[in-house]
Amino acid sequence: MIEVICNLLDQRALDSGLISECLERNITVLARLPLCAGFLSGAYRSGHRFGPGDRRARWSHDQVSRWAGATEDLGRALGEDRPLVQMAIRFLLACPGVVPIPGAKSRAQFEDLMTAARAGPLDQDGDDFGIVRRMWHERFRMLPPG
Repeated sequence: MIEVICNLLDQRALDSGLISECLERNITVLARLPLCAGFLSGAYRSGHRFGPGDRRARWSHDQVSRWAGATEDLGRALGEDRPLVQMAIRFLLACPGVVPIPGAKSRAQFEDLMTAARAGPLDQDGDDFGIVRRMWHERFRMLPPG
């Protein structure tokens, strides 16, 4: 088992071949930060300031704005009827051998995650999966990692 950062806004583990190699070796990949440190939950917008006890408070204003902007762009591209939390989990479920490890701080967050799990993986040949991969390659790949 290996734990790596992998989410809609950070797909380096997919592109590098790490996930494919783990699958070939029968190694499970735990995808940490599947909601991109909370950005894919929609809770943070450009200009958000994190509290002093939050590790994200060390991130530059520019980095926070770029992650927030990327989240907003992705939400628009996928459409309002596709909650990003659910898309984030379903995207990772579509990657063989990958197990997302999201956190939930409330019953509502837990229910969102369960709804995504019940909906199952995105179709790798479908439009949504294609949008996510295309946006990663064309726009998000250069975002600074968190």
